[in-house]
Amino acid sequence: MSGLEFLCWAQKKQQEQPDIPSIGRLLGMEIDEVDEGRVVMSLNTRPDYANPLGTVHGGIAATLLDSVRGCAVHTTLPPRVGYTTLELKVNYIRAVPLDAGKLTAQGTVIHTGRRTATTELLSAPAEVNRTWPRPDDRDAPALRRQRRSTAEFFCLA
Repeated sequence: MSGLEFLCWAQKKQQEQPDIPSIGRLLGMEIDEVDEGRVVMSLNTRPDYANPLGTVHGGIAATLLDSVRGCAVHTTLPPRVGYTTLELKVNYIRAVPLDAGKLTAQGTVIHTGRRTATTELLSAPAEVNRTWPRPDDRDAPALRRQRRSTAEFFCLA
C-alpha cells in the first residue's frame, strides 16, 4: 500500500477504531484532510498539555507540526519506503493558551527527491480555524508569513 493509500486508511480507521495505539491517539490529533503531497491535522488543547507556565507545552505544538509534515511526505512515497525527520526547526511567536481550542496545521511537500523531501507548513491559531484557509481571510497575510517554515525528511528505501 502506498503512503497515500495508508494515510487514507488511517484517516478512516481513526473514526472506526479510535483505540489503535499511536502518537495521534495519545495527543488527540485528527487527520482532517489527505491529498497527495498535502495533509491537514488538528488537535484540541487540554490541561494535560500544560508546561510549568500554564500554557501549551512547545513539544505538543512541535509534535503536531512534525506529524503533519511527515504525513505529507508519506503521501508521496511508494509502498515499502519509509521516512524520518532529518531537521525540524520551530520558532514560537507566542504561547498557546490551554483554552485555545482547536489547533490546525497543514503540511505541504515542496520537493521529494531520491533521499530527502522538503515540506512547508501553514498553521492556524484556534481563533482563525472558523474560516481557515480562505484566501480572503483577514488573517491570510499572517498565515502566509508562517508558510516559509520548512522541514527536511530523510527517505528510507
